[in-house]
Amino acid sequence: MSFSRFVARTAGFALVYLLALFAGTATDGIVWPAAAVGAIWLLAQDGHGPRRYGILTMMVLSALVPATGDLLAGLTQAVPQVVPAVLFVWLVQRWSGNRTAVVAGAATTAAVSGVVLQGVVAGADFDWGFAGYALVRDTVTVLAAVLLIRLVAPRETPTPKRRLYVVR
Repeated sequence: MSFSRFVARTAGFALVYLLALFAGTATDGIVWPAAAVGAIWLLAQDGHGPRRYGILTMMVLSALVPATGDLLAGLTQAVPQVVPAVLFVWLVQRWSGNRTAVVAGAATTAAVSGVVLQGVVAGADFDWGFAGYALVRDTVTVLAAVLLIRLVAPRETPTPKRRLYVVR
């Protein structure tokens, strides 16, 4: 993939991620599409360029959306959003077996990490009820999004190898 195409794909995913962050913020966390968009972004970009550029872009966008005015507070709020996406992609790449089970396990593990990190960031303001809801919400969102993309994405059919015959 050329550098210009990589930049265009990153910009497209960044725009969708930004819209997902605004949608999640507008609904006060009832839905959080950024979890699915972040996981799909890193999964789709894998192998097409350095992952660190996508992670850095996600981190900056996640830090700026709360608009608290404090960059450090924004960065601490961004960590529980970005780390689960990175963990999800890492686990999907490392685990083998039934692909749906791998995606489900990776989505659950990533959601647990997000809840734990949010608990660390929130400190005394941690709400166990919302944490349980966030765990289920993020797991189902990521799993459903990945399975939906698998369902509608065209599958590559292997092309038959051509044999070259040598005429003597």
